[in-house]
Amino acid sequence: MSYLFDYTPTAPTPPGGNTGDIQYNNGAGGFAGEPFLSLVHASKTLYVDGTRTDTYTETGSILSPFKTIMGAVNQVITNADNATYQYVIDIQPAVYAENVNVGNAALYGLYFEGHGRAGTAFASAGSPMPGAVIQPASGNAFYGTSNVDQLAVLQITGLTFNGPIVLTDVSGPNLGMNGFAFVDCSINGDVTLSAASGYMPVQFVSSAIAGHNLTCTQCSVNWIASDMNGSLCTLSNTFLEMGSWAFNPTTLTI
Repeated sequence: MSYLFDYTPTAPTPPGGNTGDIQYNNGAGGFAGEPFLSLVHASKTLYVDGTRTDTYTETGSILSPFKTIMGAVNQVITNADNATYQYVIDIQPAVYAENVNVGNAALYGLYFEGHGRAGTAFASAGSPMPGAVIQPASGNAFYGTSNVDQLAVLQITGLTFNGPIVLTDVSGPNLGMNGFAFVDCSINGDVTLSAASGYMPVQFVSSAIAGHNLTCTQCSVNWIASDMNGSLCTLSNTFLEMGSWAFNPTTLTI
């Protein structure tokens, strides 16, 4: 059974009190109800720049960034300290022809920062910026189908996905429990989100899914200032909280 609610964000307390979760501005310094991310818990940063073609040793520093997103993810795995230090993976505008896999038992808390989805940010001259685009030749653009139960924090900001997103928790209730969000993302592919037990909290903030399927199983979904048009939405044992924004799937199954 699934449930639909009319929802208006009013400065809720983040799950578990984690200030790294999505929160809502109380009006001081911004518009009331404005969503924002606080990254106070993300204490290490790795940089990615897919436009670099020169030869150097990729360390993830701002001067020697990784050339692929998976290069940064694999470095987090190699460091084996993600249980203690959450990581920001800072992704410069480029097209990344890869499949980003977060299914690894060494991953606990990741923030992917893409600096604005393609076509939404504007340079000073007024031309659309390219954005950071994950566009695999085939398969999933972003996925985790095993070893993801411990990934309690997963926040993705300012990315365009030209391919499917699949996140399936097969063993327990922890995936996304301290913050799982798509913020300012454009998703041009099917999205499949599934929790094995409990309810996986997911937030779509200022994001868009158009012409593709959204399938959620045992999730609690907040739909905030986001667009879904011409899509098939299937909810199984899922809570859906939404406000007065564009949620107009072609077919809604609950």
